[in-house]
Amino acid sequence: MPSSDERLSAVERALANSPTLESAQAALRQANENTSAERGSYYPSVSGTYQGQRQKASGAAFGTQAGSFLYTLNSASVTRSSPNAMQPVWAGASSAVSRS
Repeated sequence: MPSSDERLSAVERALANSPTLESAQAALRQANENTSAERGSYYPSVSGTYQGQRQKASGAAFGTQAGSFLYTLNSASVTRSSPNAMQPVWAGASSAVSRS
């Protein structure tokens, strides 16, 4: 009959080389990593955009005999999102007309 040390050694070797146990440990590591990645959704995020556009139009387009007009349209928006709501905080556009 094997001694208790031999039996303990055999059990340790079986556990160390068990594909089922290795698979379970890998699944546990993957679950822990997925949990860590999901925690990022608990924090708010902020994004923003800006677009500038410059155009030139003749005075006839504005009903005048004057020369041409340069105008610029600037658009900007900022969006904040959180786990509970996704709504714009501020969004606006402005334009300026200058005569050349």
